[in-house]
Amino acid sequence: MAGPLSDFALGFAVSLKPDPKALPGTSLGQQTLGGVVSYAMLFFAAVLIVGAVQWAWSGSNNNPVGASAGKRKVGLAIAGFFLIGGGETILTFAQTMGESLK
Repeated sequence: MAGPLSDFALGFAVSLKPDPKALPGTSLGQQTLGGVVSYAMLFFAAVLIVGAVQWAWSGSNNNPVGASAGKRKVGLAIAGFFLIGGGETILTFAQTMGESLK
């Protein structure tokens, strides 16, 4: 519910609620996004494996630059897993916080 000042400025109250059934093709979009997320998880798994191999190989061959690059790849892959895995929770939190601003 908008305050009295915004009612006066706009002349009416604005009310927005997300409705996934309001547009056609929403279920197809959700399925497509789910497929993209699964490919992204596979990509990050591959980056994690490549980074771990690079870290181990470079560390055993006394190559600190290569070991550092491998560590960075492992860290970025883990961060990517957290962001993709927790993406729904992050967006739900943001939506809930936005709805509480009344």
